[in-house]
Amino acid sequence: MRLPFEHGYVIRYRVGEVFTDGLERIKLEGNEPAVLRRVEITGPSADHFRIVGVMVAGPHRRLGSWQVSDGYPPRKPGLGELLPVKDAPLATGIVGSLLLIGLKVVKPGLGVRTGVRVFYTVGDRRYTALLPASIANCPGGMSTDQCQEAYLKAAG
Repeated sequence: MRLPFEHGYVIRYRVGEVFTDGLERIKLEGNEPAVLRRVEITGPSADHFRIVGVMVAGPHRRLGSWQVSDGYPPRKPGLGELLPVKDAPLATGIVGSLLLIGLKVVKPGLGVRTGVRVFYTVGDRRYTALLPASIANCPGGMSTDQCQEAYLKAAG
């Protein structure tokens, strides 16, 4: 798997709200087919989020990726067929597969996710990769600058 460059963004959702992270693309090296088995999130306060669902959009989508949208499952035209994460085939080639991660905010305060861990197989071999993908959910009353500063401190 080709890891993306480290990336992240700041959002503002309240406890109980759900959103879809649509920025995470999986690109494989080589031509052997792979199968996605599971997805987890990591970070100093990743427990502020709960995964409510994960789907995969394949290489025949018209939409490459997007950052975030309200709700889950995503309602974006151009995604093509969406597959549940468990046992989803991962696309080879330059387009790759797009992870659509539904997250619910379950705790107040600054929530920081610094990575997405994917578990996948190629044939009988098992692999794990950590995508350096951050989200900082800013609480009300905190400016974007304050949130970014707090996120950088929390993420270390």
